[in-house]
Amino acid sequence: MISEDMSKVVTCPLSQLYSAPYAYGKLDRFNIKPFALALAARVSAASTGAGDSAGTIVDGGHPSCAELCSAARAAAATLDSDMYSGANLHPVCFGAALECSDGRLFVAGMLKGVEYGCTLDPVTALLTQVVQHCAACPGVRLAALVMSDQFGVAHAPFAQARALLSEHRCGSAFVAYHGPDGRLYHTTASALIPPITQPGDAAGHSGVLSFRHAGFVESPATSSC
Repeated sequence: MISEDMSKVVTCPLSQLYSAPYAYGKLDRFNIKPFALALAARVSAASTGAGDSAGTIVDGGHPSCAELCSAARAAAATLDSDMYSGANLHPVCFGAALECSDGRLFVAGMLKGVEYGCTLDPVTALLTQVVQHCAACPGVRLAALVMSDQFGVAHAPFAQARALLSEHRCGSAFVAYHGPDGRLYHTTASALIPPITQPGDAAGHSGVLSFRHAGFVESPATSSC
């Protein structure tokens, strides 16, 4: 990939380009559910500690993590389009819960499509609302998010959501996900994309494009909060 200053090509292991990959990514639809149920059993049996993005189990995490996990799982079980339509397009249903720094909570399920490439994951589905809310409320930003399936396994956001989170100044948001061992790990949204963040960018912007400086995002004149 290109270096941060666009001067050279750098190499790194693929695992660094896409950390915390989808737990069921190498399984066909017939083997996903048994695997998911086994992983959910490990989640249930695991300790309540959280691990950092390097894989070390540590205490703590975001204070709303448990509530976000519950809200995301409930959304997967009720708001995912497979659940409320009965279409049975895919054996896994997803929900997401995103919390802003002012306590505002956004929840959604996945909107599946028969052409699965057009499926809208729940984190991406919520980002427009979150970005608009943060733009209308100076100083407010996305604080934490959890995406869960109906079995209670938390997953890191998918690729599209990762890119949008980082490019729309949500890179510092807390993200929780379950590892193969069933333990809950945490990281930030910007840590889930290739390491191209500009130095000193506390908001976690990817560094590819400054939307505000380029005129794509206008500073709000007034607050609606």
